[in-house]
Amino acid sequence: MAEAWRNNVGTDVHYPTGAEQENELPGALSGVPELPERGTPARNPALNRSAETLGRSVANAVVSVRELPRQLDNLRSRLQVVSRGTRHSSASMEETVDDLREAAENKAAELKNKVESYTHEAASRTSRRLEELRHRAQWRINLLRVSTKRWAAEARHWEYERPFRVVAIAAGAAFALGVALRIWRSNGE
Repeated sequence: MAEAWRNNVGTDVHYPTGAEQENELPGALSGVPELPERGTPARNPALNRSAETLGRSVANAVVSVRELPRQLDNLRSRLQVVSRGTRHSSASMEETVDDLREAAENKAAELKNKVESYTHEAASRTSRRLEELRHRAQWRINLLRVSTKRWAAEARHWEYERPFRVVAIAAGAAFALGVALRIWRSNGE
């Protein structure tokens, strides 16, 4: 689309001949080649792109310069003039600063109270959970003690009542332990 536009523009442009230039500027441009009577599009695409980029840059600069007064007016409307001579405005500014400082202190105190309550709540929750865990652990230890004492009592009872079974169980356990150790040792080599 850009090519068609560039070609259409180039066909309607007429440049003056070299003789008219010499009459207007005597001796100044005698070594400069004359421009063709009709403009032709450049055959170098890189040159075309460079020219288009340069044209866009110049156009953007012109637009920015034209919008500068409007931007300055917008900036002036945003500025507020603060006079130094009036004590009333400085007193109101001090009051505003004091109000803001007081509000900040109140927020800080409120935040401090919230943090203290949260830490207290978290500490109490943690101590409750630790107490529950300690209680459960103590209960399980007592249960294990009772079951161990019962097992030991039954083992002593079997030792006197059925000595052959006790010897057979011990021999079977020793045999199973020997086989397990031999398998483990052979896998390690």
